[in-house]
Order: sequence, then C-alpha cells, then structure tokens
Amino acid sequence: MGTPRDKLDRLTRRWRERHDARLGAGDRPRASGGREALARRHFPYREQTPLQYADAHGTDMIGFTYDEESYADPDLDAWVVELGRILAERRAAPPPKAEAKPKAEAKPKAEAKPKAEATPKTEADG
Repeated sequence: MGTPRDKLDRLTRRWRERHDARLGAGDRPRASGGREALARRHFPYREQTPLQYADAHGTDMIGFTYDEESYADPDLDAWVVELGRILAERRAAPPPKAEAKPKAEAKPKAEAKPKAEATPKTEADG
C-alpha cells in the first residue's frame, strides 16, 4: 500500500502537475495587494537572481504558488515567474545520480614481526 511518505509524495506530484498545467494555460489573475506585499517582503528580487534563490532554497519549496498570479511591479513579476520556471524545470529533471564514493586506498600491511627463535634447552634448564 505504501508508507505515509509515499502517499505524500504522490499527492505532491499530482498537485504540482495540476499547478504546472494551470500555468501553461497562460492567464494569471492579478495578485491582491496583500499577496504582493508578502511577495515583496519574502523574495529578495532586487538582491538575488531567481537562480541564486532557487539554489539556496529550492529544495525547501515544495508547493511554490507565487507564480500563479501577476504582480503590479514588473520586476517582481518577472522574478517570480522565472523562479517558478526554474523550480518546475528542476522537478521535471531526473534526480542526479549519486556520485560513487572513491575507494579508500589500501593501507599497506604491517610487516610481520619475526618470531623469536626458540633457544635450545640446556641440561641446566631442566
């Protein structure tokens, strides 16, 4: 049946597919003033590129929805749209293969210590 994590992953994938399909339709309604103010506060669109932001925070952004609406500030709008594009592109790409760990070099074996030679017993030793 699957673990709760599997179910969450499946639902998240389905939500993202619907989200991306809506964006493909083109029309984005205007964001409310409160939503735009929140986007201005939250996103460093004047200090960072969308790519830099995605590199720093993209893995934490499971359900990005800011690109569903348009913003009166054209710089913010373009930045948010580009960020959404980058995140969608990364979701569509196959996950990177884990790099094989380099094998540790074999440590040289310690030389065996020579065994002490047995001293012959003498009559005095008994």
